[in-house]
Amino acid sequence: MSTLHQIYRSLIQPYSLYGIVAWGNAAKIHRTKIVTFQKRALRLIYLGDCKSHAIPSLISSYLLPLDVLYFKAVAMMMHDASNNST
Repeated sequence: MSTLHQIYRSLIQPYSLYGIVAWGNAAKIHRTKIVTFQKRALRLIYLGDCKSHAIPSLISSYLLPLDVLYFKAVAMMMHDASNNST
């Protein structure tokens, strides 16, 4: 794992995951800004062109897009709620 990848996981990813269940589907304007920031950071890590797609970078870095992270967090919360372990 590269140093830039570790920096992404320690500085950028926690901010995108914090409170994702609370604001995930409500504020589209902020979500698009965060998705854009996530894609820009991945392009910077992998030295991609500013017009290149971010999907190959997401796949090679084993990271999930913000929308998938939202669905994962909601599914985990619903699982905990149905098992009375919240």
